[in-house]
Amino acid sequence: MLKKEYIHNGTCIWCQRNKPFVSFYTAPHIIPRSLGGTEIGIDVCDDCNKYFGTCTQANKTISHDLAFKEVFNACLNSLGERPKTKQTYSSSLFYYNRVEDKIKLRRSFSLIHFTRQFKRSLFEIFLQKYHTTYPDENLERFEAVRKYARYGIGDLVVLYAFNKMVFHFDNKEHDIQLDMSQRQKDFINETGFYHFFFCGKHLFLQVLPLTSEAAWPNNVNIMYSKAVIPLDKDCKLDVLNNILDFDMFYTVLSPKLLNLNGKMLY
Repeated sequence: MLKKEYIHNGTCIWCQRNKPFVSFYTAPHIIPRSLGGTEIGIDVCDDCNKYFGTCTQANKTISHDLAFKEVFNACLNSLGERPKTKQTYSSSLFYYNRVEDKIKLRRSFSLIHFTRQFKRSLFEIFLQKYHTTYPDENLERFEAVRKYARYGIGDLVVLYAFNKMVFHFDNKEHDIQLDMSQRQKDFINETGFYHFFFCGKHLFLQVLPLTSEAAWPNNVNIMYSKAVIPLDKDCKLDVLNNILDFDMFYTVLSPKLLNLNGKMLY
């Protein structure tokens, strides 16, 4: 019986190698399975799949997947009717004080490295989702994304925005929304950014750097008016340079947060 391969054209979207030089037997989850992700990507070779999920403790290297999961869990743990107890948040990277809502990175890890790995994880997810949705589309225009996410070459901008209200889903899988509709493609083509909904936050990933130069920062109104999820006119927009400035505890918001059922979370 032939072993299942997760391929469409058989060329890895990351390293650009193909069979028989690489294999495609490991299921490439677009969102980490531990976070409830069920969608499987295609054309991600086993070597690249392993790279994104590997954390090297000896070299203090944080994997893409671990960086993404840690930020996601910190955000998620800040939402909901959780008691103000001294219970410690279980984390590989953070010391987390639930009484004071303070978070501190463990000394053994670099803050700059962690921030960069989290950003790279976002672009990894984007390109895998895009290719899975449009498998026959040429990805050459996303070359900057491929080089940055897989090889750490260059740097791409991640903007993050806050509304006055956060909507929290009972199913944590829905706290990450990856829209790849035609409307989203039009948004990418016009602004150079991909709109990514992450735990109540609106993220904008610079996936087409040359296109984005015309849309940001001088024309950010385009970002607001044409975003898939409408943003409040008073929404704050920042560049993600430090993961601890990401406000994983939503301190800029009113304490009255609502979930989709209209229940108060605080």
